[in-house]
Amino acid sequence: MNRNLPPNLIEARKLLETFEKSRDHSERTRDFQDAVNILNGYLQDSQDSSHRVVVNNLKRTYTRKLLEELPSLSGLDLYDWFVYTLLLSSVSNEVEELVKDHPNLRKNNQVFYNMWLKDAIPIIEKVMKGGK
Repeated sequence: MNRNLPPNLIEARKLLETFEKSRDHSERTRDFQDAVNILNGYLQDSQDSSHRVVVNNLKRTYTRKLLEELPSLSGLDLYDWFVYTLLLSSVSNEVEELVKDHPNLRKNNQVFYNMWLKDAIPIIEKVMKGGK
């Protein structure tokens, strides 16, 4: 199943599988982000690799899974919501492609962002002003 993938891509795939199974928000967001970092690093370092399609498919598949589950994250506190928001921004190209083609994923994404956005904006503005 690993199609002679390099060890770092096998590791990224395992992290994404662990992300999908985990219910601990801290653990699963870390696993997803670590996997995306590995995949992005691979794409950057191996521009002529035959595994680029696999890497892009992994990113797209697991981003889709994340978008599909966003409605079930309605009980997140503000901190966890913000971590997921950062996570989604790390795969923004994939999110953009997926929500463009799938109205249900677009709706999931909007519902998720609206969950805490009105509460987060004043905090973000305060941080941007240097905490004053």
